[in-house]
Amino acid sequence: FYFAAPQSYQFRKFDKTVMYIDPAGGGSRSQDEMAYSIVSLLGTYIYVREVDGVSGGYAEVDLMKLVTAAKTHKVDLVCVEKNYGNGAHMAMLKPLFEKHYPHCRLEEEQVSGQKELRVIDTLEPLLGQHRLVITQQAITRDYQSIQRFPADVKLTYSCFYQMAHMTS
Repeated sequence: FYFAAPQSYQFRKFDKTVMYIDPAGGGSRSQDEMAYSIVSLLGTYIYVREVDGVSGGYAEVDLMKLVTAAKTHKVDLVCVEKNYGNGAHMAMLKPLFEKHYPHCRLEEEQVSGQKELRVIDTLEPLLGQHRLVITQQAITRDYQSIQRFPADVKLTYSCFYQMAHMTS
């Protein structure tokens, strides 16, 4: 009585893969990180494949981590918030993407309003309809990425900790 019903599975490629970059607000002297997420769309489901951050600022070594992540996941579109630096991050990223991963499109996005409200407004319908799928690799990477921070602040750098404690 307790066996799974036979189910045939059909595997297919993702419809689209998008990387979103949120530049650090305080530049290289700030403790803020340049956060990024990589999600893939398959039908009406969104798969969170990677979330992480790199040091704020414009160091090429950190920007190359973004290019490498995009290339690894075969990203089709990279969206960069331009609120901080008035497009400076895009100006630094564009030549690196053109040289090392020219197969994706880069776009800037101007956003306004409280970040928490924007995130809640985006995620609430997806979570309510069970259409957001978070891969085990994304959760593991998020956990591993915060281990370099002191114990008293490390959770504030975790995407999923922030997501679980977000309020309007």
